[in-house]
Amino acid sequence: MRRAFQNVWKWLALLQVLTAFLHPPTTTTAAAIGWSFSLPSKQTAEVVYRQHLEEQVRTLQTQIRAARDESSQLRKRLEHASSFHRKDASATIKHSAETERALRDLIQLKETKITQLEAMVHELTKSRDVAIQLVKDREAQIQSSQDKLSQAEQRAKVENAQLKSKLLQQNEQKLKDMESTITQRLQQEADKVRKEATKRLEEEKLRSQEAVEREKIKMRKLVKALAEREKKAAATVEKKRKEELKKKTREAKLGSRKTTILGNSFSSGSSTVGSKKAIGANVRGKTVNKR
Repeated sequence: MRRAFQNVWKWLALLQVLTAFLHPPTTTTAAAIGWSFSLPSKQTAEVVYRQHLEEQVRTLQTQIRAARDESSQLRKRLEHASSFHRKDASATIKHSAETERALRDLIQLKETKITQLEAMVHELTKSRDVAIQLVKDREAQIQSSQDKLSQAEQRAKVENAQLKSKLLQQNEQKLKDMESTITQRLQQEADKVRKEATKRLEEEKLRSQEAVEREKIKMRKLVKALAEREKKAAATVEKKRKEELKKKTREAKLGSRKTTILGNSFSSGSSTVGSKKAIGANVRGKTVNKR
């Protein structure tokens, strides 16, 4: 591509030299035509170059039309001069012949110029077509690159979406696994605590039962002791009651006996008193022995 551009620039330079030699433009014409061969910018080089070629082709075509018009006018002048010179006197024949040769030479020069310009137009047209094709190729490459870039961006978006979805699924699965693991650990800890609590409750219950049994044994012993004590107390009371009853009975018997004795023997004297003392001593000795 660079070599093609270099060849085109060479042809343009040659065209400028030939045009200046064959038909030098005026300052106004040159400014209007725009004979400028400054290099286009790198950003729009191909587009500017194509536009420049098209402008040069249009300029050359204008020059060709002008040259053809001039050649046609010269031919008309030559025909007019030839018909006029045929009617003129012999003195002017020589001058007329020179004028005709000059006109024919000028016409030939114009025709040569036209041929050269047409050849240049043909070359420039070919160069323009090449440039247009290059621009089309470059635009196609740019479009292809843009399409590839767009496809790559689309693929990247799809891949990013897939990756995001995959990562989300992985994170969700990890969270579920962590939740399941934590739940299992909590369940294990709860079971462990429950077992320990149950064990402690069983131990406490066993200790409580043992304490209750001990208290029951103590209470039974206490009840038995109280019962024995009450039994003994009752027996003692009963014994005392019986003893009191016997005592009262004896005292009653003794009282009645004393009364009988006193009533029957007031006159018995000392013997009777001695016998009463002996009886009283005997009774008191029996009572002490019973106690």
